[in-house]
Amino acid sequence: MTYHQLDTLLQRTNRYRRKLAHNTYAFRLTDSTLVIRLHGNTILTYRPDNSVTYTTCGWYTSTTKSRMNQFGPLHIYQRDFFWFYDDDQPYHDGLTVTNGQVRPPVEPA
Repeated sequence: MTYHQLDTLLQRTNRYRRKLAHNTYAFRLTDSTLVIRLHGNTILTYRPDNSVTYTTCGWYTSTTKSRMNQFGPLHIYQRDFFWFYDDDQPYHDGLTVTNGQVRPPVEPA
């Protein structure tokens, strides 16, 4: 799902919130930031530059992974209790995907 697709979806009925799946909602945080939340935790953050930031909020569950795969541009999979994407690249919270390019999480200063 892209920023534009999610923005269009939110404009159809209720401008600020829309149910996507069981316990999964799309929200408009600001005029330019859209998020997908699972059980109230933001798992995907969309920006107008088509960047999508991933976070599990500490919940490495099959449902979290499933929703990320359903609504985000990456395919995340699990092997031996660890999460990976794109040919065995280790998943880390804070990954950002922009136009197919993956950037690692930004380390706090």
